[in-house]
Amino acid sequence: MRKLFIIIAIILFCFSCESINDDLQNYLDLLTEYSSYDYEEVNNIEFIYMDSSDENLRALKEEYNLETIAGEGDELSRIMNLMLWVNENLEHDGSSENPYPPNASNIIETCWNEDRGVNCRMLSIVLNDFYLSMGFKSRFVTCEPYEYDFDDCHVINIVYSTQFDKWIMVDPSFAGYFKDENDTFLDLFEVREKLIDDEVLVFSSHLNHNGGIYTEQAYRAYLAKNLFRFSCPIESAFNYEAQPYSSLEYIELIPLNYSSPGQGRYIYTRNPDIFWAEP
Repeated sequence: MRKLFIIIAIILFCFSCESINDDLQNYLDLLTEYSSYDYEEVNNIEFIYMDSSDENLRALKEEYNLETIAGEGDELSRIMNLMLWVNENLEHDGSSENPYPPNASNIIETCWNEDRGVNCRMLSIVLNDFYLSMGFKSRFVTCEPYEYDFDDCHVINIVYSTQFDKWIMVDPSFAGYFKDENDTFLDLFEVREKLIDDEVLVFSSHLNHNGGIYTEQAYRAYLAKNLFRFSCPIESAFNYEAQPYSSLEYIELIPLNYSSPGQGRYIYTRNPDIFWAEP
């Protein structure tokens, strides 16, 4: 009987892998079709980053002893330690109700008091507030699929490293990050381009989902689906999305030859240099 269960498990695993591979190829084909952008486009978009001197950020830093969590290592190790703390101490649950107001203090308190998880957006908001509290320039970025109307997307953080003079992608939901073959950490747009070009991607050594196994191939397919468009608030700040709905403003990067849905709160750009501008 045990042998039968093992055989069934192997068969199911093989079918699952085949399905993931089929989905991955479809997503890669779509990314390849829409791989072009307009680098000549000009506009006046300017992202704003809350200073760590803000009283809410200072209180957050003290409440969770972020200096200790970050550690005394170099900038990169501090960035990673903060991400890993969120991954290890908060459960990811994509179907959960979002706490309100959506800020790190309330999200963490809700998770711990109610013994539950939160979705990827809430985890990225926590990490973004942590980074801002520690003086890092960062944003949480919504990664969206091709479809206007979708049931699933993913939210990831980018944090600017002065050590490497570039953005670095970190994903608290899966403890995800990427490096290239030269051991250089990658930003989100570089991950998109390397997926399209089938270049080397070195996956995070910490990759997991709620402490369990999450395969590189599953993560590759999930990101290939969701790295079609990118959007984020124009202001990276504690409690930004607790403001009145009418006052919220977002920037969205879309590929060339892709029609924007024209939502009122969004400013659209086809120039990656504008969206990924250094802080």
